[in-house]
Amino acid sequence: MQIKLKSPISPEVYYDLNSLGIAILDPSALSQVQDHLKKTIQSPLLVIEVNPSRHLYFFSFKGTSLVFLIATLIFNENKWYVESFIFDGTLEIAQAKFKEGPIIYTKEN
Repeated sequence: MQIKLKSPISPEVYYDLNSLGIAILDPSALSQVQDHLKKTIQSPLLVIEVNPSRHLYFFSFKGTSLVFLIATLIFNENKWYVESFIFDGTLEIAQAKFKEGPIIYTKEN
């Protein structure tokens, strides 16, 4: 089953449990990861275009430590799909991803 999400720059983004790139057996943990994915897609802080068919969506949590949520989307058959999702990215991971392409969207303040 595919789930459809709205994005501020592409009207339809689809994902299924295979798209998350992780195996989660705990239903409450899976629900939390899905909630984080929805926030990342629907309200990203910024979007980087690696190429016209691959975008990276970023969202971050600030608490005791800075955690980055990073969704990789690919364009296939005229639709955007979640290819992978990092729900516990470090600053180092985010900085490496920032270098993959130009910023094409930033959230308005």
